[in-house]
Amino acid sequence: MKDGRLVATVGGLAAVVGGIWLLLRKPGEPPEPPPDYANLYGVVIDTTTGLPIGSVSVTATTYGGEEFSTSTNSSGQYTLANLPLDYVSVVFSKDGYEDESHSLMLVEGNNELNTTMSPVVEPPPEPPPGEFSYDSALVVTRSDYPTVGDLMWEVRIKNIGDTEAELYLEISSRDFEPPPCAPDCHMGRWIAVGSLRKIMIAGESTVFQGYVPASTRIQTQVMVECQAGKLLEPAYPPEDQSWY
Repeated sequence: MKDGRLVATVGGLAAVVGGIWLLLRKPGEPPEPPPDYANLYGVVIDTTTGLPIGSVSVTATTYGGEEFSTSTNSSGQYTLANLPLDYVSVVFSKDGYEDESHSLMLVEGNNELNTTMSPVVEPPPEPPPGEFSYDSALVVTRSDYPTVGDLMWEVRIKNIGDTEAELYLEISSRDFEPPPCAPDCHMGRWIAVGSLRKIMIAGESTVFQGYVPASTRIQTQVMVECQAGKLLEPAYPPEDQSWY
């Protein structure tokens, strides 16, 4: 009877200890691995929703090149059991999400590694090139702002297409020596001085304006380019000169 009571007592104590361990361990924490081995476990959460992500591929690669793989369950939990005690690189991957990588040194027993993953953000589609027309000719006048003598250009452009589209304007200028200078007239090269982008709905008409630094010694010519074509403004002379 004493032996029977002793066996019953030992068995009951083991059950109690096992029950306490179950109560104390973290959700998803696996049983302890054998001596000199490590378990890696954790949960993967969506950064946008805060919900667990299932079917995430989890791959741990040791410093020595060994690979161990598993996948998360529907609760986002995973376990890699009985890993060597080594430095590991862990990669979490799933279609539709950005890969997530971590590195750590595994120690004997359970090693917890929780992480989050962000959905891949697709770039917005490029707006169609659209159809545009110049509603008015390019007009260039002298300006007192931002610098006295600068040239202000202005042109009205309309989206004549049936859909919203992006307009791209590029503004260039060049200086050249006014006649009479033939045959050795100086002609500068076109230099981009600015650009503008605007999404325009179908039928929208917009006036665009800008400034171009003007030469005080020779004439300055302005060019505005967009999908509708190219507009040139005749050279604008310094104040003490006349048009040529």
